[in-house]
Amino acid sequence: MRESGLSNQAFYRHFPSKDALLLAVLADGRRRLVSYLARRVQGDGPAPAKVRRWVEGVMEQARNPDAAAATLPFVVNAARLAATFRAEVAQSRAELIATLATAIPEPDAELVHDLVMRRMEDALVQRRVPSHREVDRLVSFCLAGVARGT
Repeated sequence: MRESGLSNQAFYRHFPSKDALLLAVLADGRRRLVSYLARRVQGDGPAPAKVRRWVEGVMEQARNPDAAAATLPFVVNAARLAATFRAEVAQSRAELIATLATAIPEPDAELVHDLVMRRMEDALVQRRVPSHREVDRLVSFCLAGVARGT
């Protein structure tokens, strides 16, 4: 607020509700996450390596203390935001899935996305840092599921 020169009251007038403000901040964070994950999986290389980098990138949201602190408020409010802003949340989800669908078929990418996001969210809510071993196990599980589906 200080940098923008706006008062708190002037800033909040730009949003019709607290949820609209949360959605705007969430959208910005998701854009950054989509960009980060897209960079992690871009280029040539085997699909398993891309899936590993994608899963590790998502789980870093719970492993990195700064990212975890920034992400937790949205995880806690996710259901309410999804119910209020269905189209926007669905679009954000689709963008995240698309980053993974460059490596594996979209139906598999959707399943991997849902599992990995849920594990990341659970770790955040429980205020638990996933171990490297847990992330490796999650990657292995996802890859085995993808391999069975092909």
